[in-house]
This record gives sequence, C-alpha cells and structure tokens, in this order.
Amino acid sequence: MNYSETNYNRITKQDLPCSPEITRKHVQRTFKEFASRPLYSFSPDNSVTADDRLVVASVCKRPELRPLLRNIVFSIDNLHNLPFILLSDRGITIDRRVLKTPVLAAFHLRHALELVTLRSCLPDERSLSMSLAVAMAAFHTALSYLEGMIGQERILVRDNFPAWEQRIAGIFREYTGNEEVETEHSALVTDCLDLLRLEGQEIQDVRTEEIQSAVATTLKRLKALLPLSCPAEHLLMSGGDSRLIVDDETGLNTYGCSPRPRPWAITFSSCTASSISDIAFQEAEWLRQSLLLDAWKGSLIGRCEAELQHIRGSISRVFELEQVPGTEIILTPSGTDSEFYALYFAMGASEHRICNILISSTEIGSGTVYAAGGRHYDTLAPHSCDVEAGMSLEGFPCHRVGISTLELRHNNGALLTTDELNSATETLVTKAINKGERVLIHLLDCSKTGIGGPGIDTIRELRRKHPALVTVVVDAAQMRLGRESLRRYLGEGFMVLFTASKFFTGPPFSGALLVPPTVAREVPGLDPLPPGFTSYSTRWDLPHVWQKLATALEPEANLGLLLRWRSAIWEMTAFHSVSSSDKYRTLKTFGKEILRMIQDSPDLNLVMAPPHERGSRGQGVSWDQLPSIFTFLVHHRNEAPVRQPLSYDETCIAYRCLNMDVSHLLPIQASDREYELARKRCHIGQPVRIQQEGGRWVGGLRIAAGARLVSGVEFDDALGETPCERLETEIRTVRIILFKLSVIVKYWTDLSEYDLCKGIKPGAGYYLY
Repeated sequence: MNYSETNYNRITKQDLPCSPEITRKHVQRTFKEFASRPLYSFSPDNSVTADDRLVVASVCKRPELRPLLRNIVFSIDNLHNLPFILLSDRGITIDRRVLKTPVLAAFHLRHALELVTLRSCLPDERSLSMSLAVAMAAFHTALSYLEGMIGQERILVRDNFPAWEQRIAGIFREYTGNEEVETEHSALVTDCLDLLRLEGQEIQDVRTEEIQSAVATTLKRLKALLPLSCPAEHLLMSGGDSRLIVDDETGLNTYGCSPRPRPWAITFSSCTASSISDIAFQEAEWLRQSLLLDAWKGSLIGRCEAELQHIRGSISRVFELEQVPGTEIILTPSGTDSEFYALYFAMGASEHRICNILISSTEIGSGTVYAAGGRHYDTLAPHSCDVEAGMSLEGFPCHRVGISTLELRHNNGALLTTDELNSATETLVTKAINKGERVLIHLLDCSKTGIGGPGIDTIRELRRKHPALVTVVVDAAQMRLGRESLRRYLGEGFMVLFTASKFFTGPPFSGALLVPPTVAREVPGLDPLPPGFTSYSTRWDLPHVWQKLATALEPEANLGLLLRWRSAIWEMTAFHSVSSSDKYRTLKTFGKEILRMIQDSPDLNLVMAPPHERGSRGQGVSWDQLPSIFTFLVHHRNEAPVRQPLSYDETCIAYRCLNMDVSHLLPIQASDREYELARKRCHIGQPVRIQQEGGRWVGGLRIAAGARLVSGVEFDDALGETPCERLETEIRTVRIILFKLSVIVKYWTDLSEYDLCKGIKPGAGYYLY
C-alpha cells in the first residue's frame, strides 16, 4: 500500500460503523496527532544553516502545505540553474538562492511536494512516458498554485522564474487550454524533458525516436491526471457558483472565507460560512492524493461514484437516519441548489400551478427567491460557464410556479407574534388551494439571526386538511438542530434542506436535500429531470436507485463537491463525538458570556431572537434549544441625544474592517493597543438587514457558535489543557472581536471614507488571507 493510500485509509475509519466510543477515540487521536507529529526534518549534514532553517520553517507555516510535509527531509545546496532536486522518495534539496525570496521558495516547494506525492501514490514504473506524465502533472499543479496566490506574490514569482521554466509554462498553459490531445505535441514533450532534471534524471541520452514513441502514452496519461493535478484549495473552489471565487488581492471569497486554512484569523462566522479548518483541509488533500491513483488507472468516475455514495452513508450514520428507513439523500453544491429538487418533487406529476411560500426574504439565502421559482440565481452555475440570473432552467415549467413571501419581522425590526405568522400562513395556503393550486411551504428552522417559523402545529394542521395538496420543505440550511429534531421533521414527511457549511463549519458549498420516505416513494414515478438540472448536478449526486430520474445528467463527478463533503464529514463526526451534556454545557456557557459582553458594550445593541419551537416539548434539554447566533446593532459615537445605529451599508464596511488588517488606516494619535487590535483579522457573520429607519435599512452583525467551537473545546489541546481552559480561550477571542469593533467605531471617519478594496498594504504578503 502506498503512502497516500495509507493516509486516506487512516481517515476513513471515522466512517466505518462503530460504537460512539471508538469514534470518539479516533477523533481525539486525530486532534492529538495533528498537534504533535513532526512535519519535516533536515538532513544531518552541515549544509543547513540556522538561517536556512528559519526560512524553510517560515515557508512551511503555510497551512495548505502541511498535509504534504509529513516525513519530508530537507537539505540546502547551491543548485545553479535548478530551484530544487528530489534526492530520494521523500528527500528534497532546495537551492539556497531560492530561499532568499520566501514567496518564490513557497512556489517551488509546492512543486517539489507534488512530485513527491505523485511518485509515492502512483505505480513505481520507470518508463519515459510515466516520468514525463508525472513531471508535467506536477508542474501543472505548481502553475495552479501560482494562480491561487494573491496578486503581489504572483507577480514576484513570475518575475523570478528561471528562463527554461518560463518557456515551459507558456507552452504548457497553451496545451492545457486545448481539450484535444493530439500526437503532434511532441514539441511540448521535448521541452518538458527539462522537468526531469528536478527529479535528478539525466536527459542528454534520450533519443528523438524514444520521445516520439512516448508522446501518445504520455499525453494520454497526463490528460487522465489533469483534473486532480491542482492543489486541494483549487478543487475546493470548483463546482459551485460565483460565491466561491476568491478576490485576487485578498484571497477571500464573497463570504470572507479562504479555501485554505486561516488559523491566524479569529473566526465565529458559522451563520455565514467558515474558512476550512486545518484537519478538514488535510482530509481533502489526502482524498485528492488517493483519487490520483484512480485517475491514473482510468477508474476515477467509478471511484467518485462510490465515494459520493459513501458520503451519503456517512451522513446517514452521523444523524442515525436508519431510524427513518427509506430516507434518501441528494448531494448539492449549496442549499440554494437544493431548492430546485424540493420544487420539482412538490410539483410531482401534477399539471397544476404551485404556490411556493418562502419565509423571511431578508433572512435566507439571497438566491432563494429565484431558485424557488425554478430559475438560475447566479451568473455562474456549478457545471456551466455562464448563465443568466432570473432565467428559467431549460425545460423547467416556471410558468406554473408562483412565489409568496412571509416576513418574520415588521419594518421596525420587531418580530411577528406566533399568532400573526400562523394566521398569515393559513391565509396564503387557503387562498392558493381555493385557486386550484398546490402548495410548497418552507418551514424556516433557523434564519440568519436565529429565528424561525411558522409554528409546526400550524403546518401539521394544514397538512391534515390538505394531505394531497400541501408539501413541506424545512429550510435547515443553518443546521442548528440536533439529530432527534432532524429525524422528527423527516418522520412528519417533510423534506429537509441543509448544508454542512453553516453550523458544522464545513467548507462553503456542501449542501444536501434529505427526502423523507413518504416523498421518496413517489420519486420513481416522476419524469426525468429537465435538462436545466445539468447545470447544477451530475448523475452521481443522486442516489443510485434514482438513476432513471437522472438520465439527463452527465455521468461525471463534481470533484469540488466531493472534497468539500469529505471535509465536512470530519467536522460533523467530531461534533457528534462530544457527549450531549458537554455540547449543551459548552454552548450554554459560551452563549451566556457573549450575551453579557454585547449587553455591556456601549457601542452595541442586542437583537433578540427567541428559539424556534420545533415541537420537541417533553424531549428533555438539548443543545439545539439554545441560542447560537448573537445579532447586534452597532452605534455611531456621536453627540446626538440618541445614537444612530449603522446602516446596512455602513455595517458592511465595519464587517470588512473586522476581517482585514486596518492598522495602516488609523490616525497617528491611536494607541499601541488600538493598532494591535486593528491588525487582528476577525471573521464573523455577514451583515443582515434588521429594520427600516427613515427610509434606510439598519444592518446587524452576528457572532455565531459553530460545531468547531464544541469539538475544539472538547479535543483541541492547542487551546488549553482542560475543556474549561479551552472554552475560556475561545471566549477571550470574542472579546478581541468586540474590542476591535470599538476601535472601528471610534475611528469611523478615518475608516469609512477609505476604499477598503484598495486599502490593502502593498506587499502585505501571504498573511493577508
């Protein structure tokens, strides 16, 4: 068994059917191994100086390199025209001159580590075609890594390329942009022979006829490897929509997240999205390595199909869905994509119009209104280059869909009473049915600010009165509900739309639709999905038993979705390895302290959010009965009798200031402590519109507790020796967020008038992410 397979098999143990105690021990061991194992070492000779070690250590702190560094042995030498040479299976000699530019060293080290990975996970075949394919695939990964660097870093690396690498990069980019693999690309292969020198191979003895005979085999093998010949962070951004695209200068997407781990940032953003954790990223990278062998053998599609089915099985095990037999799972890039399936199933085989009732348009996903009508909701779809937002999915009968929206708040921000909301729901449903329409009701389990509705008793009564006409989908995208609550929804016959990228802090864009047995039984009788679904799903995203439904979909895999879900399964497993009492205790203590800090701050005003009633009375205490999203308004510091809260647009500025280093924007009179706080990167929930005042929207910011908080308090020794110490560490970091927010409000004039997109310090470097 090769090195990558060993890594991957170690992590898949968490998905095997086993006792909770065994799973807990596995999670605990993974945390400890991650924190304690040596990443790399240096050769015992005297060629490595103390300065060399410091530079290598600095480069190796890049968290995306960590899963590749295990058992690597470094040496340093003067290599003249080469940036590095592989000495052995896991030995790398780096050119001393490369180390003078750490960003350049990072690029070349990523290239070297990919070569080591490929040599360890692919068959030990020493043919020319094999060597060339490996060399070219590794260089492709290095070029992809370069494209993922922020602008200043990318320019610096390109300016310092060796001349021969620049030439190969230009030829290689032209080749990989061409889908045709033709045998006349012998010039490409000839140029790429220079790459073999990086592996210590002599190239002067290779004859022209040998190259010509190896061309076809090399290019065929290379084409098989290319889908996975890119860094894991590159794949994690694929197979979604424009929300996954990162900014060229900040390295962050529209959620404020990085596809790489971001351990230097303070993160309580789970009500929006979170940057991937170190261990979850390790899982994604190790799965990528494992899939490389399948790509080499030509069995990638079959392996991906099996992996996606494995993920559905893991979800079922985590939530103990065997207690609701017959439940099926569709994997989707995001919760918004799940809306298409919920609507299609609700329409069924009927030709009637359908009224789709959404709850609280300002507190659900921004694209939901379009998706709930069977329309493209973005300009980029997971499997289409460009689409037009608002246009119908091809073949989808959008003309039969009407959208109604019930808001949970009055214009002044006050919540509707339970009676008001339930009455409005009954009125809408009755009106639609009297018009001869079917109804799809969204039951909002938890909104962006932690509220929900309508009441489940009202939904049950409507279903009792109109069993054939009313379908229910629970919007549980936040996933702030326990196993028992989830299973109750499915037992009621409700579809459940959820993501693992909110509360569970998995990578953005890991969604699913849980289809209860009562709905699943009707699915085989439906017509195949309309062609428009090909923009959002592949055949293997659906259960195998529904392949007739998926005939229009492509028989391929969404590699980004696969890696994101693999990472999310780790977070879900780690969270559910914590006992119910400890989950409850951690979230209750954390919530109590956050509420106190918000209420004690003169700059903030708490927005109350009573927990949503899920019909679980008499079930005992559970963590999902506790508040875990804490929303607050931020006030200007002015001399007016009544301090005005920041508008929604102003809150967006404060949010961006929190998530970046703004110390260079502070005035000279700011204190050292204020400069220190301004340098902190604090990622919290995106602003949400709360109320209208004088014709403007007032925005609220959110601090959210997520699964990673609970598992970290339980297992992560890096936070402290005991759970109590670890929880106090997390609470202290929240204080830093609020202290920085006070600095932002104090110097609001200086910060709000500056173009934050252009206010990034030149040369700020990698730690801008």
